[in-house]
Amino acid sequence: MKKLSQENQELLDLIYPDGYKLETTDPNTGAVIDESKSYHILFIKIFPTKGKHNKAVPMVQKMNGKDWQQLKRQIDRGWKLSALTGYDEFEIIHDPTIKEVVEEPAKEMTKKATVKKKPGPKPAEVESK
Repeated sequence: MKKLSQENQELLDLIYPDGYKLETTDPNTGAVIDESKSYHILFIKIFPTKGKHNKAVPMVQKMNGKDWQQLKRQIDRGWKLSALTGYDEFEIIHDPTIKEVVEEPAKEMTKKATVKKKPGPKPAEVESK
């Protein structure tokens, strides 16, 4: 499968500097919608320009498993992505079949300083007269 070019990988990092968020807010109710069960795919359309840099237009599409598997199968059989979708490159942003590893904050090992008594003679008792 075709991966993003270096230039478009930088575009992805620029669009989502803090990472891609799977939850969206319903504009009508304001409720949070969890979309972690769908594939999230970034498609990029590249428009050639006269200058040195081409114009890249990104679009994120959410697909259910059946639709993504069908598209993937067609790509694997040799179909051009531009013929299937109209876009030139793609990257899977979220794959629901892969569980993300959540990093737990490292627990600091605090070691209590213990004072060890050194062996030696006991302090001399003071005799009272």
